[in-house]
Amino acid sequence: MSNPKPNPRREANGNKATRKPNLILGRRQGESLHINVDGRTIVVEVAMILGSQVRIGIQADRDVEIVRSELLERARQEASDDEDHRPT
Repeated sequence: MSNPKPNPRREANGNKATRKPNLILGRRQGESLHINVDGRTIVVEVAMILGSQVRIGIQADRDVEIVRSELLERARQEASDDEDHRPT
């Protein structure tokens, strides 16, 4: 029996279904990509690869908010928990 194919709609931790990416790019260490939004450029660089861990460098204006997805999920969960425990 072979192993099933990984589900691309799952997060790395395998817990929750996520939106399917619009674009998947391969990059090597030291390579980057540029994202242009409203005339502003955000540069994402593969800074280092250590085994299965990838370190990413991001260059963006200081007013661009950059938040890791697990922190966003935690904040959403806490907000949901707060609503569930509100007195009625």
